[in-house]
Amino acid sequence: MATLGTRGGSFVLGFGLDTTGSIPFDADAETFAERLEALETVGAVAVTVADPNTLAGRSWTVTFLENGGANIGLLYAADTSALLPGGDDDDRSEERRV
Repeated sequence: MATLGTRGGSFVLGFGLDTTGSIPFDADAETFAERLEALETVGAVAVTVADPNTLAGRSWTVTFLENGGANIGLLYAADTSALLPGGDDDDRSEERRV
C-alpha cells in the first residue's frame, strides 16, 4: 500500500466485505496494523513502513500472519477521497495507488 503525492488526510482500506477505520496518510506501522487487525477476517499482521520521501509518499508492507494470508488479493483502497493531493507548488504526482 502506498500514498503518492499526498500532503494530508486519511484513507480507508477494505478486505473482502469489511472496511477499516480511517488511516492517517502518514500512519506509523502500529496504527496501520491496528486498523487491519480490527477486521474480523484479517487476524494478526506485521507492518513495516518505508521512510517517507517527498516524491513517493509513504508506503507500508503488510505481512498476513493469520487468516488473511491466502486472501491477500482482497486488500484494496475502499475510500481515498479524504487524501489531500500535493499543492501546485509541489512536484509530487497526484497519483494514488494500492
